[in-house]
Amino acid sequence: VSRRTASLDVTASTATVVIAISFTDDISGLAYCSISLRNSVTGTSYSGSQSTSGGPLSGTVTVSIAFPQYAPPGTYVPYTVVCVDLVGRTNSTPGAMLTSAQLAVTSVQDAMPVVTGVAVSPTTLQTLGGSAQLTVVWSVTAPPTGINYCYVLIGAPDGTAFSIYGYTGNTTTYTLARYSPQGVYTAQSAQCVSKGGASGSVGLSGVLFTQTSAGDINAPAVLPGSVSFFPPTLDTSQSGASAFVNFSVTADISGLLYCNVYMIAPPGTTQSVACTTPTNAAGAFLMGWTQCTLNFPAFCAAGNWPLNYINCRDTYGKAVSIYRSELQTAAPLAITVTGMPDTLPPAIAGATSR
Repeated sequence: VSRRTASLDVTASTATVVIAISFTDDISGLAYCSISLRNSVTGTSYSGSQSTSGGPLSGTVTVSIAFPQYAPPGTYVPYTVVCVDLVGRTNSTPGAMLTSAQLAVTSVQDAMPVVTGVAVSPTTLQTLGGSAQLTVVWSVTAPPTGINYCYVLIGAPDGTAFSIYGYTGNTTTYTLARYSPQGVYTAQSAQCVSKGGASGSVGLSGVLFTQTSAGDINAPAVLPGSVSFFPPTLDTSQSGASAFVNFSVTADISGLLYCNVYMIAPPGTTQSVACTTPTNAAGAFLMGWTQCTLNFPAFCAAGNWPLNYINCRDTYGKAVSIYRSELQTAAPLAITVTGMPDTLPPAIAGATSR
């Protein structure tokens, strides 16, 4: 094993080293070889592999290993070399036996970014009429390699949390969605990652901004006792058949976006049947009846197809899954399928080559 260059400089850009691996094989021929080089101090490793064509019994295979910009500087030594032949037999040679492939890498010494805080503007906004733009500014001391990205974890008034990612000259912009929860949004933590991969973080507290208009708090709800199927019985012995599922839904200020309805197939089959209600515009559907069509294929499994659950999502993004046990009703929440089901898989009579 040997390398074509004794050193790489990854200060300004990525760089590639080419490793030549000499091999012999007995009968089937070589499939591929791979090699990894590991920094003797940091333990960071980079690897590459190369396949062959035609399964040669001897020769040299060249493997390219790309080192990213700002890879940790120092001496990289072979960690392991693996060659595999066409029948899967593997030879793994410890890197300590292959000193001729050692590589010296020059780079900027990376360091941990020092994060001290985050600021957001504007500090007061509203999202009732539409989304709002935020500008996020990180206070951070960058290492010599520079900053790759930063993020801040923010606590929302409804008890959830979300992260804002980015970094262009220590700032980024973020779109706060329409109907975001009303109240105070607080900083919880911030982290920045250098272009060399080192990270620095800081715990935070305090108000970042306040959303003053009414916001979406609750996920949609299906009215218990409102779910019904029509017709409740289907015959699929000759062709596919359809049934409507109707139910009443209430939604918060952003309005219902859509609901999905999922049925459970009778035991012994993996078939599935589901449907989706029409999609609504923001704020257009706050309360009322909706429906979708369940399509059962011809010859599907006969028997009882009970409701599994209904999943509803509003236009702000809040979602809920309501299961059959939560939807009290006097009528059974199921569709009965009759007919002659297809119960046997295809039979294979044979195969011939042409």
